[in-house]
Amino acid sequence: MLSTLIGILAVLGMAAVGMAITQQENRISATHLLHHYVAAPAATTLTTLGHWLDMQNYKCFMASYLKVTGTGNLTAFKIVANTASDGSGTTIVVNTDAFPVLTPDAAGNQIFLECTAQWLAALSAQNGVNLRYVSVQYQQATSGDTGVITYLATDPTFAYPGLTADAAS
Repeated sequence: MLSTLIGILAVLGMAAVGMAITQQENRISATHLLHHYVAAPAATTLTTLGHWLDMQNYKCFMASYLKVTGTGNLTAFKIVANTASDGSGTTIVVNTDAFPVLTPDAAGNQIFLECTAQWLAALSAQNGVNLRYVSVQYQQATSGDTGVITYLATDPTFAYPGLTADAAS
């Protein structure tokens, strides 16, 4: 009877410890990839964040911009896709915000964009390319503006503990 219960808990992603039941560790970090990047303060021209995420093994991607300092508007924020891991291939805009309606112009303001692997597949077919990598393009109004860009990728093909690191420096 106990071995049957332990088997059922294992299927559900839980472990039996003595008589207490605990959820498997790192469940969220095993199914979500999360990274934060500092937006360059002098990005007053359209800038592509140099971090390209390989979407081959993810179904969904979200990017956000959090205004940290400054009072200038964010004048561009886009998710772009590319055929090359370093951004040197064909770049196509996947999603863009409706500026100036939703622009973070004060500390604490945020903006979010998302796309799916299905969007990338459709854009690839329309343009005759293989869009596999995503990044963000952004433009800040003044050189004194700073922000944080966050990537969130979900629904990985292969979930495993530690997909999101416990710490990064």
